[in-house]
Amino acid sequence: MIVFDHIPKTAGTTFKFILRNSFGIFHCDAGIVKKKTFTQKDFRLARRIFFQIKSISGHNLVNSPQNLEGRDHFYVTILREPVKRYLSHYQDMLLRGSYDYSLHDWMGMDEHTNLQVKQIAGSEDVDRAKKILKEQFSFVGLTERFEESMRLLKVMAPYPLNLDYKRKVVAKSNHIKNAILEDPEKVDLVRRHNSLDVELYRYVSEELFPAYVEKYASAIEGVPSPRPRYKTHRTWKYQASRFYNKFVYSFLLKLSGRKR
Repeated sequence: MIVFDHIPKTAGTTFKFILRNSFGIFHCDAGIVKKKTFTQKDFRLARRIFFQIKSISGHNLVNSPQNLEGRDHFYVTILREPVKRYLSHYQDMLLRGSYDYSLHDWMGMDEHTNLQVKQIAGSEDVDRAKKILKEQFSFVGLTERFEESMRLLKVMAPYPLNLDYKRKVVAKSNHIKNAILEDPEKVDLVRRHNSLDVELYRYVSEELFPAYVEKYASAIEGVPSPRPRYKTHRTWKYQASRFYNKFVYSFLLKLSGRKR
């Protein structure tokens, strides 16, 4: 089963569209469980509800190999260049009206700092995050090399994937992020503030990801690049997945008392 550890602002929502559009009602949205961390107990219940489950995704799949206690799963995540990811997250919160903070205020909120390391390791332990990605994750993609990442994933994944997608959660404007990126002092401050994420990203982009490319170079030659083919998310498999998660899974969680 594909377990997608979804880190915010890494093109993960677009990849979740691919999973939903590939597997329909056999894709589980772990975010339906309103908890910071999706546990083994939550997972056992999900497997009963999604009786032929093929994939699961969510922001709450933190340190998933440990919390799901399953080494036979196909663990996947996508990383993004840390400064751009951090600023995209900040910009998104402002544009959604979730926050009205300055960059300085945002940087004072520890939960947003080194988020990629925390998501993988469950703490700010970059060495542990590297070890987990190398030894327990089956694939780690890069937002900056999204199409190549999807082509690699298609030949590595345990189930066939429909790589065509609809772009999801595209910022209406990047003026906030771009204004900060034009200020070298602020960029350097953000980079130092997320130094562990910088180290993890460097490891994946310079060592782990190139190893995938080298190993599967011949296999991906015949794999077409994914296309933003869909103008709407109303494909029958995507809609079936959304309905099953929103109504069936959510309803059964409430009955079991496990939703919160």
